[in-house]
Amino acid sequence: MTDPVPISPRASGSCDGAAEGGGPDPAGWVRRTVADRYRLQELAEAYRGLGFETRIVAVSADRVADHCRDCFLNTACLALDIRPAGPPPAAGAT
Repeated sequence: MTDPVPISPRASGSCDGAAEGGGPDPAGWVRRTVADRYRLQELAEAYRGLGFETRIVAVSADRVADHCRDCFLNTACLALDIRPAGPPPAAGAT
């Protein structure tokens, strides 16, 4: 197995693909999934192979849906965010 993917610290995150506050992330990151660290490493490698930048971030338990909370707390889940490789989109770009 490859070296662990570094985790970007983030006090909280959402599981719906939106940036904190509900709008699009200005840096272009999109939440893809929440899973355990090792599964996210595999997915991150696959997305990088497709030309995406990836980051694995911590997600606070208060941002997880009630029906997901027990599994989330018992498996130390993290989130995988991706964006197209290259510079972030210009402000106001869609």
